Amino acid sequence: MMLPKMVVAHAPPMAMSVQPYSEGICMICLLQGVRRASRSARRAPQTTETSRSFFTTAKRTAGANVRQLRRPAETRKIGVPTVFKPASSTPPLFEARRADAVAPSSVESPRRCRLAAAMKLAAYEAIRSHLLSLPCNVFPDMDALKAQHPGVSLDALVSICSQESARRIKANHGRHVRGIEAHAKRYLAGEDVFDIADQIDFPPCQLMRLLLEHLLSLSHKSVGPCLRDPFGKIPASPPERTPAHAHGPALCARLRSDVERCVAWDHVASPAVDTLRHTAGREYEDLLEHSLTKLGVPFVTEQALRAEGHAKTPDIKLELPIAVKGRVVNWIDSKASFCDPLVHVERGAEQFQGYVNRFGPGMVVYWLGVIDEVADESVGDVLLVDDFPDEADVVKLKLHTHDAREAGSDEA
Repeated sequence: MMLPKMVVAHAPPMAMSVQPYSEGICMICLLQGVRRASRSARRAPQTTETSRSFFTTAKRTAGANVRQLRRPAETRKIGVPTVFKPASSTPPLFEARRADAVAPSSVESPRRCRLAAAMKLAAYEAIRSHLLSLPCNVFPDMDALKAQHPGVSLDALVSICSQESARRIKANHGRHVRGIEAHAKRYLAGEDVFDIADQIDFPPCQLMRLLLEHLLSLSHKSVGPCLRDPFGKIPASPPERTPAHAHGPALCARLRSDVERCVAWDHVASPAVDTLRHTAGREYEDLLEHSLTKLGVPFVTEQALRAEGHAKTPDIKLELPIAVKGRVVNWIDSKASFCDPLVHVERGAEQFQGYVNRFGPGMVVYWLGVIDEVADESVGDVLLVDDFPDEADVVKLKLHTHDAREAGSDEA
């Protein structure tokens, strides 16, 4: 599993919850406990030495945690960074949840680990309305939300939250680009970046991106590396003819420190979130390939199709079609997300129709769930499901022995 360059241990629960081969609930509860115990450190400025030591320790611990999650449940030992160990007086709430989440039986099958993912449209609208009522700097109480919707999986709730956050950023981004001069003026006057982000209801990492572009006159592509490696990519002194030049090296030192703080605590737009989301997507693709191999269905991967010169390809192209619940399937696409009506229209319709035009009817697996009404409406050439189908629901083509002999005799 690829680990992000930053602080995996402090990545938000939304990024760590989608792990098909391990128990995401375990990691969620661990991270929530760490965040509760260390929330006061969020705004504390750090020296360069302390900050680097903190990130190194957290990264090392996170790597060990990921390796432990690959082990049998009864042998796991998951820790937290030493610098963020909860005080002895802190109630071990997340420890109890963690122990409950890693029952040995849950490791036997990824299918058994998954909770119910079906959801009615009315329940989705209620969840979405609650999430939209929260400021972007507030991560929702998933335990309470799960209690209100017991039939919905925790991973589905986290995915919905992530998707709504992304839409909110997209809707408000242009307004903050136009107002960046006012935001930069407040920042240069000494106001904390988290205070500005909270007041304008915008993720801190997104605000830092705009500040870096404006103050250091960076291009959009140059900002990403600065967030991933602030001490290596942000210059020690502001370049000439930039808005930051008059403020000298002290401003660059502050920018470096603030970038690290934002990356560590932004649960919406941190580069660590993107990295872990990509990793989860790759793991679900591996799960799909494993399921097809176990079923004995020959297939070609996206990488092999691209090597043949195909521009837009699904994750899997079947060498022999199969039938799933009476529907012909020539290709399968894996999505590590929840399928709501907006997702299906925004990302799916045009993309999947291109696959249909090239390869015929296919199937899309939204591993974190599909709204019932959306799944029921998938009556065309694209079948929407929330899990790989059972073997009883799959019909495979078989080449009978006498057919093979007749084919051989015809060739002779």
